[in-house]
Amino acid sequence: MCEFVVHSQLKGIDVVSIDKSEITLRLPYDPSMVGNLDTGALHTMLLDQTLGLSGIAHDQVGTHITPTLDLRIDHMGLPKGDMT
Repeated sequence: MCEFVVHSQLKGIDVVSIDKSEITLRLPYDPSMVGNLDTGALHTMLLDQTLGLSGIAHDQVGTHITPTLDLRIDHMGLPKGDMT
């Protein structure tokens, strides 16, 4: 599914899993995508991409509701840097 979105291709975003209640994407760590230089936290583009793909995917997996995304981010500690 990500292969149809040029931005996903450029950033290496892949669909890990998708079903009727959940979609999981993987975004390889890239220092150029850091949104907070003090903490190293990634930009929120993955959240936006997940919301968009969940809207597209809900027809493909047979759901009958429009998915929503909780845009709250709960940081349980300082974000990790390079996780590769």
